Amino acid sequence: MLPYFLDTVLQTNYAKAFFQKAAKQTTNLATINKTQLSSFPVPVPSIQNQIIFCKKREQIQVLKNKYEQSKYELENVFNSVLSESFQ
Repeated sequence: MLPYFLDTVLQTNYAKAFFQKAAKQTTNLATINKTQLSSFPVPVPSIQNQIIFCKKREQIQVLKNKYEQSKYELENVFNSVLSESFQ
């Protein structure tokens, strides 16, 4: 299994729900043991599909980064225009 693929699976709501249900909660501390951890049902697509998935995830991350940068730049331009307009 590709580590990048497993990383993605572990960040899903599917995984979060499993671990929240499996964990024991004690005074503001959640714990999970090795047996519970090992029983997490990881979906395992073919290595080809994992590679395709990882490439697409990387493309999505690039687009998200571009979006965040553009958003930041637009906010700066907008604030600059506002500042100039009221001086």
